[in-house]
Amino acid sequence: MRRHMLAAAFLALPLATIFAAAQSSSAVPPPRAATAAASPPAGIEILSLDRGVDACTDFYQFVCGGWMAANPMPPDRQRWGRFNELQDQNFAILRRILEAPAAGGDRKKASDYYAACMDERGIEAKGERPLAEDLLRIASIMRKDELPALLANLHRIGVSALFRFGVRPDLRNASQQVADIDQGGLGLPDRDYYLKTDARSLELRQKYQDHVRKMLGMLKTPAGVAESGARAVLTIETALAQASIDRTARRDPAATDHMMAKAEWQALTPDIDLAKYAAAAGAPSFSRINVSAPEFLKALNALVVSTDNEMTEDPVTEDRA
Repeated sequence: MRRHMLAAAFLALPLATIFAAAQSSSAVPPPRAATAAASPPAGIEILSLDRGVDACTDFYQFVCGGWMAANPMPPDRQRWGRFNELQDQNFAILRRILEAPAAGGDRKKASDYYAACMDERGIEAKGERPLAEDLLRIASIMRKDELPALLANLHRIGVSALFRFGVRPDLRNASQQVADIDQGGLGLPDRDYYLKTDARSLELRQKYQDHVRKMLGMLKTPAGVAESGARAVLTIETALAQASIDRTARRDPAATDHMMAKAEWQALTPDIDLAKYAAAAGAPSFSRINVSAPEFLKALNALVVSTDNEMTEDPVTEDRA
């Protein structure tokens, strides 16, 4: 049982997050009716100006003050501006298109896809069944050499577990793109959420762990396993965060520019067959790859080894549990 729990916890959060998103459409609120009905502005809006301010003293307030006074922050937003307003207008247009009757072709495909996503009753009735195959595959993993194919499958369906793999512009030759492998696997927005020690950060991490536990519970995971699984997820992601390059350092292009031959990038992760991963992911043939965060891959390899050792040394089987 413990082996299966560790394997599930190793990759449970991204799948649990997808499950939570499938259970509720409230993550993307519908466009406001008032916004949808508003006529698009044209030209310079004189009423958006704040003529009570000297333009030479505070030009931003002079230009935008009238609009900000007439458009206070909505209670469900953490920021609000003209681009947010524009986005809501675009969402309203797209919604009208998708909800309009469609005779056939690509328009109908898009409408049907949207309708399936909005079918909350159908989604609720299916529960976790659409994830059953993926969850079983995760729970069945027993050896580290099974990890590359599993990760390739997760990445293919949009779960960014452990690291990211894709393409990026070649910083040394803008006319071409190169294969790229980069740090990833964090459920919280940034590495600092895992590393700061102030009271607010500690509280957020505890709430995050509680969230993971609840998501695992929604997958009918036993309470004790869900609790230990949530702790394992936080422990693993904290290790990944510690090895991640911070966002300030990543602003330097040289910090993420490390072109390597296949043998070089494989040497960073001797216990994770990245060539097997690339083949399982269906990546086109390439001879060189950019490794954005070499130290992250080294730490990832050590994490996989330690987890694999713990699973191998655990004598408890599911039948005995």
